[in-house]
Amino acid sequence: MTAMDGGERPDGGRSALTSVIDRPPAGSDQARARQLDEAWRTFRVEMADAVAAALSPGKSPPQV
Repeated sequence: MTAMDGGERPDGGRSALTSVIDRPPAGSDQARARQLDEAWRTFRVEMADAVAAALSPGKSPPQV
């Protein structure tokens, strides 16, 4: 197999691609994941509030 498909290299070592995929996430990756989760959580809350405000009783169709 070739090194690009994750197979063993001719010298018996693992490919660089496989070692990146197999390793656990680095601390910075976990911090970035937390930041993205928080951003999406905030976005969902803000959008839900905006939709609720737009669809609240008393709003006429042109305001929606």
